[in-house]
Amino acid sequence: MKQNIRIYSFHLLLVICAYSCTHGLANKYSEKKCINFNFIKKVISRDEKYMFSECNSGNSSLCYDYAIFLYNKNNSSFTIDSAVYFKKACEDGLGQGCYAIGCMYLNGLGLAKSIDKGIKFLRAACQMNIEEACTVFK
Repeated sequence: MKQNIRIYSFHLLLVICAYSCTHGLANKYSEKKCINFNFIKKVISRDEKYMFSECNSGNSSLCYDYAIFLYNKNNSSFTIDSAVYFKKACEDGLGQGCYAIGCMYLNGLGLAKSIDKGIKFLRAACQMNIEEACTVFK
């Protein structure tokens, strides 16, 4: 979990620095006025490989994080790639993964719409104590 927080915190810092640079708000006390964008790409690429590797080693929370990463990488749109990793997170016992893939099926987001599959995954999420998923069955 600490690794995940470190990744997100560092990415947020990079985004803030990049925004500051591109909008003329760079820190006046800094010797370097703008951040190196190639450095940003290198760090994000390293973290993407880390999430992918850990997911395939059975770390369900990083499968979920990797699916979110793919969602963001694809301009905030769900794809079959993010669905694969949400499903893997679900199969590895992470309720949020079940909830996400269930919603994707119910709404036809990146996948063919399937009420039956959506309900199956939402039921699994509910059994894993994901309250939002349980509301569907009340």
